[in-house]
Amino acid sequence: MAIKIALTSSDGKFIDKHFGKCEKFLIAEFNPKTGEYEIKETREIERLCSDNGHTQAKLLNVIKLLSGCKYVITARIGVWVASELKLNGIIPIEFFGKTKDAFKQMGF
Repeated sequence: MAIKIALTSSDGKFIDKHFGKCEKFLIAEFNPKTGEYEIKETREIERLCSDNGHTQAKLLNVIKLLSGCKYVITARIGVWVASELKLNGIIPIEFFGKTKDAFKQMGF
């Protein structure tokens, strides 16, 4: 069964974006049996970080946007945001580098 994973990537090839500065998340379906993944969709949203900081309302919008994803792989994420994701059933993983290497190194 495929697992949906959100990626903070500018191009699908590299995990290179900070979670709070993303204006889009790439959604991949990963097959743990074969180790293969395919990017299936792009979900766009107003970025979480602004000059005024973060708000609970914006974070709730991002969490809703990531509905159905079990993980999010991101170059960087703050402690508060990571804990809120976990409370909502989404496991954040910090990784900076090639997308294909992220899946390999995370032990999926």
